[in-house]
Amino acid sequence: EGRVFDEVGGRADLAEGRVRFVCDPAARLAADYLRILRFFRFQARFGRTVPDEATLAAIRDGVAGLGRLAAERVWRELRGLLATPSPAAALALMREAGVLARVLPEAVGEAPARGDALVRLAGLIGGAGAAAAGEAVAARLRLPGAERERLLALVAGPAPAGGRTA
Repeated sequence: EGRVFDEVGGRADLAEGRVRFVCDPAARLAADYLRILRFFRFQARFGRTVPDEATLAAIRDGVAGLGRLAAERVWRELRGLLATPSPAAALALMREAGVLARVLPEAVGEAPARGDALVRLAGLIGGAGAAAAGEAVAARLRLPGAERERLLALVAGPAPAGGRTA
């Protein structure tokens, strides 16, 4: 019928670009720690304001719970976040809250502004030891074969000029 029932102020939040949990953030996260990663995916896509301190505190307190999640679920949320048009601010918040170090300890670099999720993931884990880091990430997140191979090729960097090396 076209009617919207908004008992928690969601329409105002959307208009202001505010991402928040319904009710108590700590209780919501304790029920499912995957909500931490979903929060950052939504923040990357819709967020235009800094999250409130209660939300950030609940996220920091819940970081250890991320270790209970299936690797495939973690990768699905990370892939979604990295595929947003501009994930940099959300990734910075994840870094500050300790989330990025928990789910992607190899993240020593920055995600490029352009590219798909795998290009951005490769940028995050680039740098010295990128090949070993790529292997570790692919194994821990249980990347499917094609994604694994592409990630490893991306972290290896471009082929040397001339094609062959001695």
